[in-house]
Amino acid sequence: ELRAEDLSPLRRWLTFAAIMSPYVFYSYLWNTENYLRPYIAESLALTRQEVASFYTAQGLGALIGAVLLSQLADRFGRRTTFALVSVAFGVAGLGALFVTDLATALLQRFAMGFFMGGVFGCAVSLYVGLFPPTVRGLLAGLVQLVYNGGDAILTWFGRHRAADSWQQVMVIGGVGAMLAGLVVWLVVPNDRRVVPWGGHTG
Repeated sequence: ELRAEDLSPLRRWLTFAAIMSPYVFYSYLWNTENYLRPYIAESLALTRQEVASFYTAQGLGALIGAVLLSQLADRFGRRTTFALVSVAFGVAGLGALFVTDLATALLQRFAMGFFMGGVFGCAVSLYVGLFPPTVRGLLAGLVQLVYNGGDAILTWFGRHRAADSWQQVMVIGGVGAMLAGLVVWLVVPNDRRVVPWGGHTG
């Protein structure tokens, strides 16, 4: 076992950055529900009420995912679960390429929401034990900054791509999330072998 205190500051901050990489695309893809709503409505000939149901499907999926995926994280480890969840919601984002009507749109939103439901719990539980309590407020602020950054990236790509193809905007986020999952797997140490800050080995 390795104590968090034994990791160098550089290693801990690099690990934090790796943990945040899926969070960028979590924010990006989550907010596509709102940002891309008019483009999807026009593309699929949906009413306002129909596209408004996207958030319900996505939110319901996230609620169920938060409950079920936390149990998987307890069983298989948070790093492993987080990496797989990131790849999975990225794949679900790519599912936008197969959306042709309201039913497939709701299914895609539910599936993406389900896997995104596991992001916050895994991310927080991974990074919080790597640092002393005195910097956890700073970490929370950085997490919010990353979330806002993901939303800003969505806005930039959306402005340049959404009018031509809203699916392209989804694909960018999906591919990014999949790559971020690989980063988590390669950079973040196995949480089952790292004792959280202030804990005891043995």
